[in-house]
Amino acid sequence: MKNTVYVISGPAGVGKSTTSRRLVKTLDRSAYISGDVISHLPVNGRGKPWLDRSTLDLTWKNILNLTMNLLDYKYDVVIDYVSFPKEVKESVKYFV
Repeated sequence: MKNTVYVISGPAGVGKSTTSRRLVKTLDRSAYISGDVISHLPVNGRGKPWLDRSTLDLTWKNILNLTMNLLDYKYDVVIDYVSFPKEVKESVKYFV
């Protein structure tokens, strides 16, 4: 059986984190990835992801690598991040 990746998205303040944390608790073997936490890993030289394409690309690359590692170990993954259809569509090809 394949594991599932859930992407919870929406504008700031709508409850993405709350929804994601509740969802991850309902799954037997699951992991939670906060895109905001991942985007803040680089400390110096980091741009705002909504203004700096390289920061956004690095954030998604890190999210995807973590997701693939977790899927390899049979976890369902819940990603909490402001995501646009383009990023999600580009990411889906890595999961199928």
